[in-house]
Amino acid sequence: MSASLLARRALTAAGIAGLALAGACTEQGVMDPGTTVKPNLIIAQATDVVWDFAGLLNLGAGVHNLGLTATVNNAPNGHIDLSTDGSNTDLTSKGQELPVGNTERGLGVCTVNTGCIGDEVGDHGTGVLFMNLTNVLPAGSVLTQIDLGSVQLAEGWKVSYSITGLGGTYLPLSSGEGNGVNNSGDNIVISVPSLPTANLFLKFEKNTAASGNLSTDNDYVVKSLTTSFTPPGGGCTFTWGYWKNHAGTKHQPNAWPVSSLTLGTVTYTKTQLLDILNTSVTGNGLVSLAHQLIAAKLNVAAGASPPSPDIALADALIGGLVIPPVGSGSLDPSVTSALTDALDGWNTGLTGPGHCAE
Repeated sequence: MSASLLARRALTAAGIAGLALAGACTEQGVMDPGTTVKPNLIIAQATDVVWDFAGLLNLGAGVHNLGLTATVNNAPNGHIDLSTDGSNTDLTSKGQELPVGNTERGLGVCTVNTGCIGDEVGDHGTGVLFMNLTNVLPAGSVLTQIDLGSVQLAEGWKVSYSITGLGGTYLPLSSGEGNGVNNSGDNIVISVPSLPTANLFLKFEKNTAASGNLSTDNDYVVKSLTTSFTPPGGGCTFTWGYWKNHAGTKHQPNAWPVSSLTLGTVTYTKTQLLDILNTSVTGNGLVSLAHQLIAAKLNVAAGASPPSPDIALADALIGGLVIPPVGSGSLDPSVTSALTDALDGWNTGLTGPGHCAE
């Protein structure tokens, strides 16, 4: 055990003793003497991600037939799955050679029995374009904007959404037609009231009520979407109990910024991490250290500056041990206590940026 870790442990113990009358939320949600709440030192900043579909597909110049289904990858921000309604239509993409944001650059559908000579939603038919946003990352992201293009005078658009699956009930989101004022440059910007991307499906189709429906193809392209993620901690920290209780239930929202973590050299799914957090320490220092390390890594993923070098030291100490109940790894508490205390002090706000106001 290094001298610096012993000093950190002594400092944490002294801080706890000196703050015996202060209170903060524990994993049980009660006021626990021994922790303190600092003011948030960093304001939460939203991170916006623009999904430029033609650019992300990267298929080159011209129009491309994507078939019935396709996936748009945008690492590290996950992926969006595309599909049609299967009514003799295929997905299309065009305009990669055009500048980002160009009104003719985006996704559409074509009608197979016409030889797929069309390349936009509603072009030569009434095909539907579906988007599944369930796999957008980080978890907790929301949809904030949809950009459509090629909406000419009297041509229309119709967008709806479902949170009950692809075949679920769709609710209206936006519809209308170009009138020369609301679609500058043939573009339409749809502002979305922060719809969570988890289990979110979008449906793009022809607006049969548009005035140009009989005289034009009434078509448009889906240029891009914008998703946004705001770290729940905003630079401050939560305890391991907070993360255990805010993993997404009917009573609590999902605050987790990631769906997996690597502890030591082993990667665990969210379900496995929750199993670890719900495992009693019972004399196993590996479990107690893992509780604090999970919280620390989630706090960092949510926007807090890492407690150097404690996370790296904890990973090195754990190494390839598989933490119960996922595995049967074990460490004596005397080996892990200094790092456990140091990370606990950081997670609870005794050190670092401070505990988040819950």
